[in-house]
Amino acid sequence: MPATIVGDSNSNTIFGTPGNDVIHGLAGNDTIAGLGGNDVICGGPGRDNLSGNSGNDKLFGDAGNDLLKGGAGRDRLFGQGGRDTMDGQSGTDSCNGGSGTDKARCERTTRVP
Repeated sequence: MPATIVGDSNSNTIFGTPGNDVIHGLAGNDTIAGLGGNDVICGGPGRDNLSGNSGNDKLFGDAGNDLLKGGAGRDRLFGQGGRDTMDGQSGTDSCNGGSGTDKARCERTTRVP
């Protein structure tokens, strides 16, 4: 069973566990690192810095101008709204910017009109 970690309306710094995590930053400008395991990381409406690190991770930005970094593993990065920067780093990764003008460095990218 994955650990669930939830931030609050402030700007949070959150570190996951060595195992699988589900992390929600909520509002604020959050910095979230998944550490090990296969993590699901959701930033929230602020300007968030999300890092999956090792594992096959799913990272979701939101309306803010977010930075998403996959790390090792087969990661899926979703910028959603805002002007996001997505970097899959090592592994076979996919990036979907969503709305807004985004920057992506992944093996596969999806452009949304």
